Amino acid sequence: MEAALHPVAPSQPLEPYARRVVPRQSLRDLEAQITELTGHLNAATYYWLTLIAEFDRREGWGDGATRSCAHWLNWKCGIDLGAARERVRVAHALEELPKISEAMREGRLSYSKVRAITRVATEATEDTFLQIAIHGTAHHVEKLVRVFRRAKEAEELSRGGTAAGAAERHLVPRAGWLVGHQSHAAGGGRGALHQRDGGCGESGTTDIDCSRERRFRGNVA
Repeated sequence: MEAALHPVAPSQPLEPYARRVVPRQSLRDLEAQITELTGHLNAATYYWLTLIAEFDRREGWGDGATRSCAHWLNWKCGIDLGAARERVRVAHALEELPKISEAMREGRLSYSKVRAITRVATEATEDTFLQIAIHGTAHHVEKLVRVFRRAKEAEELSRGGTAAGAAERHLVPRAGWLVGHQSHAAGGGRGALHQRDGGCGESGTTDIDCSRERRFRGNVA
């Protein structure tokens, strides 16, 4: 029984990965290996999440004693219960978001980013949140999602059923600003994205729009 409390050892030994670390190799080579392996980890995590979704759907954890798939992951895979619940949530959310799923499968999105955007992304907003996740840092993606959720909650209280549409309309120009901001910070020189996607001073904007945009920039900076 004790053996069941620990993850099963991998069928392939991990030593070959350790042997690849060459002492005193260049920083450029180290960077290339780290980022390449990160892509593989992202893709492997996506596949792992698809297995979790299927396992949960078929209630493979239902032995009469285990309470949920999250409890099973906590027991069998050594994952904190709160983190396990999030993984189950993300696993099922990805099934409804094919473009985000594809990006993670290709290794382009980390679990941290996917965890954040699957809290708010819908079929209507998937493209926008995907671009935010690809171009923004994980830190900025998390902050933008928090701001978006607060905006939706506030508008639901004040406007009822129009909340989702209003929050999404405000998200698009802010997303453009974030993408342009991140590209410029990375040396991409694409700050024009901010101008293209709307901002203060452009035709059609109001003082209220500018005020909201300034508050948004302050929240995600």
